Amino acid sequence: MPVKPHFEWQQDRQFVYITVDFKGVGKEAVDVFISRVFVKVNAAAVYLLSLDLLHPVDVDKSQHYFSQPSGEATEATLRLHLQLAKLVTNPPAEKTEKSEEEEEEGEVWTALTLSGVPKKELLERRQTSMREAEERYTSKLQSRRDQQEKEKRRLTEAQWEVERDTRRVVEERVTQERQAVERDLKEWEETVEATTEQDKPTNAAASGGPPRTPADLVAGAAVVPERETAVPAVRQTDTVNIAVQFTPKYLALPTRSRGDEAYYRQSRYKPVSVEDSPLFWKEKGDHHYQRAVSACSNSEERRLTPEAVTAFKEAIHCYTESMKRDGVFLTCLMNRAACHLQLLSCQKCIEDCTLGLTMVSNTPASDMTQDRYRSVLTRLYSRRATAYAWAGQYVLALTDLKMAAAYNITEEEEANDNTHTIEKDLTVLMAIMKEKNISTHHDTSVTSVPYSEEMQRAAQHYYKHEYAEAVAVYDTILEAAPAYPQARSNRVCALLLLKKFKPALEDCLYLIELYKEVAGALQHGDNGGGVREEEYHSDDSDATDEEEEEEELLSQKESTTPQTTATTRRQRREATKLLGEKTSQVYLLLKAYVRAAASLCGLQDYAQAVVFMEQAVRITPYDNDLQEDYQRLVEKVRMETLVTASTGVKRS
Repeated sequence: MPVKPHFEWQQDRQFVYITVDFKGVGKEAVDVFISRVFVKVNAAAVYLLSLDLLHPVDVDKSQHYFSQPSGEATEATLRLHLQLAKLVTNPPAEKTEKSEEEEEEGEVWTALTLSGVPKKELLERRQTSMREAEERYTSKLQSRRDQQEKEKRRLTEAQWEVERDTRRVVEERVTQERQAVERDLKEWEETVEATTEQDKPTNAAASGGPPRTPADLVAGAAVVPERETAVPAVRQTDTVNIAVQFTPKYLALPTRSRGDEAYYRQSRYKPVSVEDSPLFWKEKGDHHYQRAVSACSNSEERRLTPEAVTAFKEAIHCYTESMKRDGVFLTCLMNRAACHLQLLSCQKCIEDCTLGLTMVSNTPASDMTQDRYRSVLTRLYSRRATAYAWAGQYVLALTDLKMAAAYNITEEEEANDNTHTIEKDLTVLMAIMKEKNISTHHDTSVTSVPYSEEMQRAAQHYYKHEYAEAVAVYDTILEAAPAYPQARSNRVCALLLLKKFKPALEDCLYLIELYKEVAGALQHGDNGGGVREEEYHSDDSDATDEEEEEEELLSQKESTTPQTTATTRRQRREATKLLGEKTSQVYLLLKAYVRAAASLCGLQDYAQAVVFMEQAVRITPYDNDLQEDYQRLVEKVRMETLVTASTGVKRS
């Protein structure tokens, strides 16, 4: 039930002043209603103040405002000030100076509210006052509408007048131009007629008639022939090479912005169910992430609460499920790194950020998505720098923060707002390194990535189209570290460009064999990728799993369709966990499948190439380009089979 708030009132000759105190209520929650003889102040479900005034007031001159009580021993947090103008009911008949002053002043009130009146009469008085206030408000709205209509009509008429003037000016110009053209045409016709009259032959021979006298023969021979107009020669017969200087590109960025929601909505691949779409799991992970952030912000010290920890773990699971549907979903990878960072899983955050940077660097450049991918690089470097710093690797953190500051596209906006976030982090990190006596000028090019100098030198050869030199550098790296997957994967690219398909195929098969555990986990998943959510969160015991395995084996034995392998629920759950932990290996395996298919196409073994392309399409079914290549390859194999079956000779 609402409580009547504490209030006080005062008066002078012109106004009645009422102050109302509230506790624990904001001014946006207070509703004030002022009518002729009734005032109501309502703070929903907390306070309610109703005043039946003793005398009527002038609503148009009355006003109210809020203030904060200060310097007083009160518990109120908000104060409402009502200033009610007294209404003069009986003005004097003759206006004098004194009567004019008294007209502006009302009578003195003996009390604020009316008392001693029956309840029915009081309610009628209140309803009448509220009805008058409603009519006054309606009349104001109507007058405002009329004013708006009038202004709109005035603007329309003014616009019509402007258009009439413009049309008048255009018609005058058209008339003047037409008259000028007609005048020029008439002058030209007169000039042509005068020239024709002058050039007419004066004798019969020149006019083309038969000669009548010997003089006509001589006159015909003396006629000067008309001059022929010389046609200009062709300006140039050789091909002209025009050099166009384009703006130099200062950043290598991807051609297609993978991970955008619009990309998945426009994809030709249609999943079997909603839960088979990576966008479904991405949106579900975003929901859990927002729930975790809200739980942290609602805590008193803005720390991680058990509810927030659970929500972050759920978000990580959802992002992992999304990446199992599409192995190159960059947005989910970045969001999962942010969740790992919130849970202080620094090493997992570093791995996800490194994989994201690898995805960006392995994609061709384009100017179309430059701003977006500069933002992506800024976030990846800044998150990895935070993880390095929290893990105690300050030198690597300093290097990544400098890279984030270099790629930051919001630098101008932050400068206007005086909030240099990355610059502040750099300053704090350098201060910490100075306290710990750590040099800020260390060279991290060798310690951050193994064989980074050799890899960088090979990359320089590759981008200069010196593929043989790049292969030689990769050979040197692999002699020292045969199991270095990045070097072997990059060597495959160079070998394909050199059309050395057999060595490239051998490297791809080596990578597939190296990651056979991940490949097996992909085979254990469902057709679209991964297991169901209830299987991931299942808390069944080992005994229950064994019973389910026995039931599955019995059902397979009783079925008429032969099955070579029995994928149990436990195997699918283990496969799911493995794919979530080794996302970077899934990405390398995807590239190995595609490049192995390219090598086999170079060797004209299209049937085997289809097998590898099918594995790649299962990892990322939403890639339209990959789907198109796969369909072309399948069509080529089908055509080869038809030709071989009809002619008995295999096409070369």
